[in-house]
Amino acid sequence: MDWSLILGMAAGLGIPGLGGLFILVRMENRVTTLEAGRTSDDEWRNRVDSKLDMISRDLNQIIGAQGRRE
Repeated sequence: MDWSLILGMAAGLGIPGLGGLFILVRMENRVTTLEAGRTSDDEWRNRVDSKLDMISRDLNQIIGAQGRRE
């Protein structure tokens, strides 16, 4: 949100409105940061899951190959 817009709204609402508006902007920024962090965590989790899937697939192939030799 643009600060000139905030100041214009605060001037229209009065100076006490500026404090409330500032709190709303801070809350919105915090939510945006949390959403970005969650997205990053989800991407990391998906990468780890895919790596673990590849490892388990390879282990199953190794175990299956050893079972056929015996």
